[in-house]
Formats: sequence, C-alpha cells, structure tokens
Amino acid sequence: MSDSDTESIEHGDVFLAVLESVGPRQRGYRPVVVVQADVVTEKSNMVTIVPLSSKTSKGFYGDILIEKNNENSLFCDSLAKMTHVQTLAKERMNKKIGGLSAETLGKIKNQLTEHFGL
Repeated sequence: MSDSDTESIEHGDVFLAVLESVGPRQRGYRPVVVVQADVVTEKSNMVTIVPLSSKTSKGFYGDILIEKNNENSLFCDSLAKMTHVQTLAKERMNKKIGGLSAETLGKIKNQLTEHFGL
C-alpha cells in the first residue's frame, strides 16, 4: 500500500488485507473491517481490524452478519469474526473496497464493548 493509501484508512472502512496466523484464526487475502479510532490510525503505523468470513453458517457467539451491498462492496454476505480481532501493519492493508453503515458499525461497537468488558 502506498503512503497516500495508508493515510486514508478510516474507522468502518472495508479493506482487502493479508492476514497471517497460527491456529483457527482467519488468514490469507481477505476482507477486513477497520475498528480502530481514526485519531489512533493517524498516529500509528498499525491498524486494528475484524476479519470477515464468507462462511456465514459457521458463526460463533458474537459474530455479526454483514449483508453484501453497494456500500460495503463485499463479494457475498459475510460474518464479522468478532473473536478474531487483530492489529496489522498498515502495509498489509491492500485495497479499500467499501465501508459499513452506521447501524452495522454500532453493532460491532456494542459487541467489542461486550467482548472486552468495557
């Protein structure tokens, strides 16, 4: 990702990113949602994301269904894998494809609050 692209990463954006992991976490080139506050993203070379999965029948407690639409530009309905929150180097954020609605972001925020006991 170029410097100009990384400066445009914002809360609620949907990106294609390269994920690497060990164990059952999401990995490979896949869509993710930026959940980090914009003020933090501006001051850091890292970004916190929630990976998305097209396997909507394999949801776990807390996963959030995101229906494909023109705003998010997902390839198919997807689950936000809320227990797979991770922080990536901005360089692993490959391409912005869309964004989430305020309603969907509200659901993610509520689930993150519950998940982390905030």
